[in-house]
Amino acid sequence: MKRSAFAVLTVLLIGLMPVAANAGSSVVSVNFTGGNPGHALAATDLAGNPDVAGSYTGNWNNAMGSSATDLALVDSANAATSLRLSYSTDLGTWTLPSTTGGTNLSGGANPQMMLGYLDAADAGRVTITGLAGYFKSFQVALFFDGDNGGNWRVAQYTIVDNATSTQLFQASGEDSEGVNFNAGGGDSGNENPNGLFQIPVSDGEGNLMWPASPNNGEGNFLLSGVLSADGITIQMAGTAGDIHRAPINGFQIIGEVVPEPASLAILGLGLCGLLARRKRA
Repeated sequence: MKRSAFAVLTVLLIGLMPVAANAGSSVVSVNFTGGNPGHALAATDLAGNPDVAGSYTGNWNNAMGSSATDLALVDSANAATSLRLSYSTDLGTWTLPSTTGGTNLSGGANPQMMLGYLDAADAGRVTITGLAGYFKSFQVALFFDGDNGGNWRVAQYTIVDNATSTQLFQASGEDSEGVNFNAGGGDSGNENPNGLFQIPVSDGEGNLMWPASPNNGEGNFLLSGVLSADGITIQMAGTAGDIHRAPINGFQIIGEVVPEPASLAILGLGLCGLLARRKRA
């Protein structure tokens, strides 16, 4: 029994539907080394926040200098992407003390990832372009912890759309005194020896034990809502404390990827086959 061209085309389209729908998700991760090659992550090193789906992964991109322009980025599968990274700050690169005082409950190479950081007083900029060529939508995860000794400092992180200058996300976090990642020190009960991540919550009063809830705005991790843009800039600026400081140790772009064009190519081949068949008939 012969099938009509419409019937064959319908079968082709139905077969292609799962391919187009299954775009999948991915993550692109960047580790600021503080200018120290010894703080770079190997491809097999796993880092990120285990409580956030997709965050805890390998193949981090290591950003070595105090500034950079148009660095190509790979994803968590070590595949090339359309994303490009540029950054600059008014304070350059710094590092946390290389000490551990606990069991690193957040897992893996997080103490290594958190060692180096970019620091800014009022003019830190981290720009990512080429997002629309890879992600349909995404979230931005920020890791921040500076070496502030016995001082507390509050930083504000703002994400803007490069094309429209629209503010997409803004949040503040207190980099608390004596709470260096995976290191002891500071006031009793106010350390982070086990390498925990905490989202700042603006409630509570006074110098509360860390991590805690309510946590008086203290933390070291931020996660944006779902965003969509071709290019974004993360703006870093200090807002309170003895001096202005806004560190960023690393960040991740986590989201749904753009479907591969393979499904369209297959559809084109199918249509060509149908036309050839009709011509022969």
